[in-house]
Amino acid sequence: MESIRRAGAVMMGLASSTDAAAKVRGTPKLAIVSAPKPENANDPHVASIHALAFSMGKPHPSLQLTGAACLASAVCIDGTVAFRAASNGAMWDPATPERTPSPVSEHSESSSAFALMPDRKTVRISHSSGAIEVDVAATSSESFAVVERCVVSRTARRLFEGKVYYYQNEV
Repeated sequence: MESIRRAGAVMMGLASSTDAAAKVRGTPKLAIVSAPKPENANDPHVASIHALAFSMGKPHPSLQLTGAACLASAVCIDGTVAFRAASNGAMWDPATPERTPSPVSEHSESSSAFALMPDRKTVRISHSSGAIEVDVAATSSESFAVVERCVVSRTARRLFEGKVYYYQNEV
């Protein structure tokens, strides 16, 4: 995984060589993705995709929020590895309507980024500690992809603990 991460850093222009990439272990992030289990395809709580994310050279215990947003976006873009993996199972929240043809702008008949309206989908990503849902507004064609926004809520975990002392004045 580390050799793939280093080569990817060079290919993305994040490092000048694989030796330089070895010194910056935080980027790029890697994840292994797979299709959800097919026997649960009709379950509304089944994931769209499963991910094992890596951070700083080790498997992440869950999934980073940035990783969740990026992976959910990739699931919504036709032609990506994530799209193909997710297409093998239940892909979208059942409340999401099926894709309809996007409207074309009155100024252009071509398929430009401004001619298509984004589809809104809920992508559920399972990981080793549970699952996370990401709402994505995105659109794509053969020549471009646009992600308008992603909405992610942090999974429940304790961020801090403390005590507050107060007193009440008697009236």
